[in-house]
Amino acid sequence: MRYRILQIVLLALVYVNLGLFGQTDRNNKIALTEVLTIGDTLGSTFSEVGDIAIDSQENIYVTDRYQFAIKKFSQNGNLLAEYGKRGKEVGEFQSGPARIELSDNSVAVSDVGTSKIVLLTKELQPTGDFNTVGPIVDIAQFRGDHICCSVLTLSGDASEILAVYSKNGEVTKRVPVMDPSSMTTLQVLWLCGDHMNGLIAAYGFRNRIMVYDSSMRLISSFRVTGLPDEAPTDTIAEGKFGVVPKLELIRAVAVYPDSLIFVLGGDFSSHPSRDVYVFDYRGNLLETCLLPHETGLLYIDAKGFLYTREHDKTLIRKYRMKLSNRYKEKVVK
Repeated sequence: MRYRILQIVLLALVYVNLGLFGQTDRNNKIALTEVLTIGDTLGSTFSEVGDIAIDSQENIYVTDRYQFAIKKFSQNGNLLAEYGKRGKEVGEFQSGPARIELSDNSVAVSDVGTSKIVLLTKELQPTGDFNTVGPIVDIAQFRGDHICCSVLTLSGDASEILAVYSKNGEVTKRVPVMDPSSMTTLQVLWLCGDHMNGLIAAYGFRNRIMVYDSSMRLISSFRVTGLPDEAPTDTIAEGKFGVVPKLELIRAVAVYPDSLIFVLGGDFSSHPSRDVYVFDYRGNLLETCLLPHETGLLYIDAKGFLYTREHDKTLIRKYRMKLSNRYKEKVVK
């Protein structure tokens, strides 16, 4: 009997060392404190929040597809500026503003379902636009005259999925991706830049996260353990762009200032749109976090504040994050 007990104890120690009991131990080690809400549950401020971005003065930029508007708020939530014009001319949106990214002096906003990116000043005055090779999924790392874009490639050429573009629409660098699917519609890549001018890319319908350095060289890739390799597809909806995924694996990706990658789980997570997996750059799962409310996006600013989009995309919440002792309990003040 003693021998059997000793076997069980030794086996448990092995499992702990391998990290097989880590999921329970990691949970709820990130404390969140709400510090700001912009919008309301009635949808009077936003009809549908598409994306957010924060500048160095902590101003908050928000896109709203159905209001055809980009709105700029102060760090206290006061409206500072607003722009949006429907049309096909320079600086206008055909379908509505979607993804947004900031550089030191400019704002870049994609047009929903099109290949167009509109460029504006920080005061939201349009300065021009350009087109990519296909409908834009996401944009990131707006540096100088260049910006990274992920697209739905109409040609089926995997080399077109992720690239760096100049402001005149020229592809200056193609960025390789891992495990592209043969079905075009599965090439949805969510993007996030880090403070080292690197890039994080995560498939929406495939279980693969990729990490790039400032030269857009792939330095690591990993998957979320426990999630399937690929989302199921609906063959009934097969058409011009391939088959259509029925469920989403990963909904968003963000980077904490100390090089921690936050991945928002989708339909296959225990708590869809609330489970956040925290990794280091080598793909080691460090801990998990359960958000208070469902969100469709994550944004972490330079000071470590977390922003989410909640309540049917009608409001934005800002949270102060306190990480576990593993990260010396760094608190945003």
